[in-house]
Amino acid sequence: MDRESTAAPIQPGLPRRASFFWTVMLVVVLLLGAYFRVIHMNWDDSQHLHPDERFLTMVSSSVQWVDSIGAYFDTSTSTLSPYNSGYSFYVYGTLPLFIVRFVAERLAEIGYDQIYLVGRYISALFDLLTVLLVYIAGIRLYRDQRIAVLAAAFYSFAVLPIQLSHFYATDTFLGFFGFLTLLLAIWV
Repeated sequence: MDRESTAAPIQPGLPRRASFFWTVMLVVVLLLGAYFRVIHMNWDDSQHLHPDERFLTMVSSSVQWVDSIGAYFDTSTSTLSPYNSGYSFYVYGTLPLFIVRFVAERLAEIGYDQIYLVGRYISALFDLLTVLLVYIAGIRLYRDQRIAVLAAAFYSFAVLPIQLSHFYATDTFLGFFGFLTLLLAIWV
């Protein structure tokens, strides 16, 4: 017997061909979800209309990467701290700020009129990763690829996540890590 003929399908009772179909459907859902999340990213023509996004953009363009880990943990002088950059009322959390600043520096897009677009694309990426987490949760809970793809499609085409993906704000980051926490709880 060859090894391929004895391999089990993804879930019991679903033929290998159907399993392949649902895997292709997941890819289609992810591609369509990505399309809806990244289409027309500069929707406001650089007017910075969202107040939270505008504030995050100002902070992101003013902080600077540190030279060492020790410099980061010296909170009174750290150049990555919004509090040392003139934003003493920063309340959004630093992980989204650090991720966007890191990527923007690698792309040389750290100016005020550039970094917010980097933030919007990263926001869309985190929301697309949430679509994938919904799929994984569906597989884990129901052991059925069809239900998992359907759940991922419902989230992927929901209006609010698509809208939030078009802003450099912390909502999609929070959604991703919140759903990741739920998924880990499901595994436990």
